[in-house]
Amino acid sequence: METISTLQEYSDERGNTIEVHGEISDFPVKIQFRGSNNRLIVQDTSMLRRLHVFFLGDNSVATVGKFTRNTNASWTFTLGYDSEIRIGTNVSTASTCSVFAAEGAQVRIGNDCMIAADCRIRADDAHPIYDIESGARLNPSQNIVLREHVWLAYGVMVMPGVTIGQGTVVGTLSVVTKSLPNNVVAVGTPARVVRQNVAWERTDIKKTRIELDEDGLPPRREKYWNPTVDKNGRAAKYARSSNSALDRRVGELEQDLDRALRALGKLESLWPIRAWVRLRKRS
Repeated sequence: METISTLQEYSDERGNTIEVHGEISDFPVKIQFRGSNNRLIVQDTSMLRRLHVFFLGDNSVATVGKFTRNTNASWTFTLGYDSEIRIGTNVSTASTCSVFAAEGAQVRIGNDCMIAADCRIRADDAHPIYDIESGARLNPSQNIVLREHVWLAYGVMVMPGVTIGQGTVVGTLSVVTKSLPNNVVAVGTPARVVRQNVAWERTDIKKTRIELDEDGLPPRREKYWNPTVDKNGRAAKYARSSNSALDRRVGELEQDLDRALRALGKLESLWPIRAWVRLRKRS
């Protein structure tokens, strides 16, 4: 199996092709075609920092989208038979993101997604699992969709069959096993919604001072500032908003309890003195 280490136009006798658009940048490349009739399309190389692609079956397609802003991306794609991986415009990664698709499954990552280090996106489990009585397959490969402007924090794993809604944030080391709605924060294993009606921006708070406008709001892209809705487009109730009246009342009660506990601690600290005084009076 030939290994291609330079990104350039390519075709072979088995129908495998590479299409490169725009100027070709110098970065680490490793491409392997084990099967036939596979296709790699790179629409823009300007911000790519690493690209490893392994076509292990036949009839699969991998596409890397364009960049219109200064950002970086590094990818490792592994494709089986009849599968597709499609990366949108201005998708960034902090380090190499590994994406897997097999058995006809598709992985689609929408425009302006931001992916932190050590994330994995798997439309397949690599090996089949069966029910021993019926012989039924228990873990078929399934499509994965990340809508536009999704942020995956460090170490997130996205599993087969998941769709993540536009504007959603998935917290560090979470494992996403079920679909998530738009504009929520989800954390944990499995990932669960802990906050809805949120929006995030790409502003690097280490390098930029955030200035609020006259309405007290930060710089924002209105396109991604949307209320959370369910799959039918109705207002969703996935998690309580932290600025609700109930949350404020819970916070007040917690403060009252904290003050009461501190007062009790002071009383307990006086107990040895009171006991000594009573003993002195008895004597």
